[in-house]
Amino acid sequence: MSRVRRRQAEVEATRTTILDAAARCFARVGFAESTMQGIAAEAGYTPPTLYAYFEGKQAIIDALADLVEAEFVALAEFPLPLGLTLEQRVELALQHQFQWCDRRREAFAALMSRPPGIADRRPIDGPGLATQTFERVLAPHAVDGRIGGLELPCAAWFLWGITHAFFVRSARTACPEPLAPHARLVTRLFLSGVGEACR
Repeated sequence: MSRVRRRQAEVEATRTTILDAAARCFARVGFAESTMQGIAAEAGYTPPTLYAYFEGKQAIIDALADLVEAEFVALAEFPLPLGLTLEQRVELALQHQFQWCDRRREAFAALMSRPPGIADRRPIDGPGLATQTFERVLAPHAVDGRIGGLELPCAAWFLWGITHAFFVRSARTACPEPLAPHARLVTRLFLSGVGEACR
């Protein structure tokens, strides 16, 4: 690795460490109560080091939002192996999404509190992108554009609704369980309905 690439990797690693530490601070005490000194202590750096990478808290929360949005968009490109059953495709896609949600839990908590400036950003179309992703997951098993009697877009919205309900419940719980183990349950709820999934 060249010296320039090594330095770029070091800068990126430091920025990631700072963003992760800031997410923990924002989630724990809120954006308004967090300080650059507190974020620096959480990250294991001095405040001047933070200022070498970010102008202040607003720049950090903006960068955190950009990071989460970029990762969310990248989720839509997650490749699924060929030859899977519908149930396997849905569960694998959900497992991948839920693992990401578990990894970014503090960032979601920080961003959901709507700190100044974040509410003014042009939001990513989360539901639209999620349903497009689910359409891609479901499409190989659609017959005449339908899954289980539902038009493919409607089926994708239904799957997103169940998934989103689990996500919001987890995000709003003080001591949440990891989401990833629920991928199978969500898959069964989608494919069979509540009555069948609970048998």
